[in-house]
Amino acid sequence: MKISNAPFKVVWPWISIGVCAAVVSIKENKPICPEHNTSFVDCDNENEAHFICSMLNSKIGDFSIRAFYGGGGGGIASPKVLQNIRIPKFDPKNKLHLQLAELSDKAHEVAAKDGNTSYIENQIDDLAAEIWGLTKKELREIRISLEEIKG
Repeated sequence: MKISNAPFKVVWPWISIGVCAAVVSIKENKPICPEHNTSFVDCDNENEAHFICSMLNSKIGDFSIRAFYGGGGGGIASPKVLQNIRIPKFDPKNKLHLQLAELSDKAHEVAAKDGNTSYIENQIDDLAAEIWGLTKKELREIRISLEEIKG
């Protein structure tokens, strides 16, 4: 098994109802290597990691992933999700990509303080919709559908 030395990773639990991704980095001068039942993406750039994290955590990302995994077994967040959801390659010159990275970083800070990230999540959803070419009405329908799924 090869251990990744990438300084940043986007990680999410494999056994989960929905995607709940986070960005992790080096701790005590050692790269973090997620264990089993955790999926991750290596990133050499912190902004890239936060961009991917935002796209996965957006309502659109969550809805898209749930659409092709039947659920039930809880393994909807396998590494295979990245083959089935189109996340554009991070472009450090793209304003939307940088804004999503910034919002993800901000959400991590707020969540670490046990704060409410709803406002940030809504901003992430709006920008992700713009990247994926969805209208406000389509995003609203996705939000409604996810609420119905959650019950």
